[in-house]
Amino acid sequence: MELIPPLTLGLLTGIIVLLALFTAWMRPEYGLFLYGFALGFPDVALPLGIAINLRLDDALLSLFLIRILLWRPAPLAPGQRKILTWQALLLAVCIFSALVGFANGNPPALYETIKMLGCAVILFVLPRVVQSQRRLRFLVTGLMCAGISLVLQIVLRLGASPANVSANFQEYKNAATFTTWNANTIGQAAMLSVFAAGLGWIIFAKSRVHKMF
Repeated sequence: MELIPPLTLGLLTGIIVLLALFTAWMRPEYGLFLYGFALGFPDVALPLGIAINLRLDDALLSLFLIRILLWRPAPLAPGQRKILTWQALLLAVCIFSALVGFANGNPPALYETIKMLGCAVILFVLPRVVQSQRRLRFLVTGLMCAGISLVLQIVLRLGASPANVSANFQEYKNAATFTTWNANTIGQAAMLSVFAAGLGWIIFAKSRVHKMF
């Protein structure tokens, strides 16, 4: 079988990426689903240095941020303003914590700083993008799929691990740790599943999908 020339393959890949970005730009609900779903695959990352790994959810978040800056969103509903208020309070606490670290001569490392900046972008972007029940449903569905995929990956890793995984929880965490994961991956999976299930219980309450959740 004749292989596709690298130039042709690169061109096709570029076209697919551009179509995906255009779809996420024009129909943010699909981008929100992909954003939530991508959280279930922490191994899929492009290393850009010691402290930065570029993931699909990072790229989508950047796209959402650019969209907000260039495309004036609808006015915030009272509930969204309340969410942003509490998130601004949380961000202020994080900034205060970092300032205390700098003052004590123990500033956060570059990796932690980048993570805090990423969290600040998330706190600003998501409430501005999730402006309808339809978009929230897409995001919740993506988060639920991400949680399930994480759980499945962890189970597969545990089954293939020679460690005595029945000894204690720490061994479970160690056995489930991927090359680019940290030892809290099980906690991440649990958080995604429980968070998505809780939101799904609320927003799908009057549908058949609610029974599935």
